[in-house]
Amino acid sequence: PKKLISENGIEFILMDPGYIKLGSPESEMRRMRNEIQRNVKISKHFYVSKNLISEKIYNDIVINTSGGSNLPKVNLNWIDAAIFANKLSEKENFKKFYNIKNGKVVSVNYNSNGYRLLSEAEWEACASSEYNKTIYPWGDSHTIPPFAGNLSGEENKGKLKYYIENFRDEFQKRSDVGSFKENY
Repeated sequence: PKKLISENGIEFILMDPGYIKLGSPESEMRRMRNEIQRNVKISKHFYVSKNLISEKIYNDIVINTSGGSNLPKVNLNWIDAAIFANKLSEKENFKKFYNIKNGKVVSVNYNSNGYRLLSEAEWEACASSEYNKTIYPWGDSHTIPPFAGNLSGEENKGKLKYYIENFRDEFQKRSDVGSFKENY
């Protein structure tokens, strides 16, 4: 199905196979000198969570408590995220994707039906509307349109060192999961 909801209430969107161009052309502003542009084929459908994972869902899966807010879970490293994927797989009776020993991924199970983190190309496909890559998440314009996302705008002037002039999202800190339009 195009959309599905897991046993734990996470809504997933089906992404189609296709091509994505990673990197950027030499003419693009703010391009790194060592950045190489290449085409990548995503050969299989994959599901992606419609929203970021909330503190509440993370706590329920990893810590086994029902507490937490609808704010996105932050300050996780890659291993923490892989552990979350494995624990989510276990809760839903799927085979774990990652084999983790002593805090390190020692192998992966490509035949697993469990949850895993997106590849760089898959993430880029989700972040780029319909596989049409843009410079910024909101498009190619420097001007950020209203409701583009939870960015540090003028509401943080005087509170944070960095903020975006002429932009407001009305949130001084993180916004609840699902507050803004998804990219896909």
